[in-house]
Amino acid sequence: SRYSIAEIASEMGKGHPLALVLPCVVMLVVSLFFVSLGDWLVLRSAVPRAPSLWEQVRGRAGISVLMTLGYLFSGGGLGVWLARKTGIRVTATIGLLLYLMASEVAALAAITATALLIGGGELLEPELREFVRWVAPVLAAGVVVSALLAPKILAGRLRDPQFLRTAAQVPALSFIANLLCRIVHLSTVIGCTIWAAHGFGLDIPVEAMWTYMPVIIFVSALPVNVLGFGAVQVVWLVFESKHATGASILAFQFLWSFLVLVAIVARGLPFFRTVMAEITGGPRSSTTDDNELADPSAAE
Repeated sequence: SRYSIAEIASEMGKGHPLALVLPCVVMLVVSLFFVSLGDWLVLRSAVPRAPSLWEQVRGRAGISVLMTLGYLFSGGGLGVWLARKTGIRVTATIGLLLYLMASEVAALAAITATALLIGGGELLEPELREFVRWVAPVLAAGVVVSALLAPKILAGRLRDPQFLRTAAQVPALSFIANLLCRIVHLSTVIGCTIWAAHGFGLDIPVEAMWTYMPVIIFVSALPVNVLGFGAVQVVWLVFESKHATGASILAFQFLWSFLVLVAIVARGLPFFRTVMAEITGGPRSSTTDDNELADPSAAE
């Protein structure tokens, strides 16, 4: 590595770690509510036995503890939990989770396009600036429309008709409401990260972080990261190193990732046992067999 542990530790000492605590708490509380609200709006419009909003909140919180083991475990746990709570097949639940993931990608695209239009385009080379400002909204709109229409178009063409059957039943208004919840959730994540970075002592322009953070969030969700560490640090350095030293960026990013991970576990522990009991002993639908319920292959 270009940066030694001693150099990064020195930057941690120069910064203000306590300034990260309040942004982290606000981010995890607000984000959990709006992600759960988006889930609930979709589920109640397509599933007869949908969980209540509170059940969705505690379910999301409890299962997020499994993120310490990886996204496969948390996503798979959420899929099996939803199958238990709703009585729909696990394959249909996986399709529904992919539908929710698509809405999150659409929200990221919308935020990126907005940031480029408002001021982030000034960070680009002049010859790219106008092109990107025109193309970004078109691409964002394309992603939103694709996420909305893809399940309805593909549902009848797949070998397993159950896979996207539930997702295809979601009304357009419910999808849009869920998309708005995702935009608030991701805007909160970005805004609180900027708040924490500036509180720590990083002098990175707000427009730069609003423009690049959607990409950083996307990379952080990939399975190439473990416990929030991995490729995401490289992306932080690529995008933000022109505004701060690499060691100070890594010092902030390591502390922020560790604090968020600890806070996610603390947030979910009060509900963890209840949610795990619902997964292992909750009601089964008459159309779901044991082999399907043992398959945790969903991705959040």
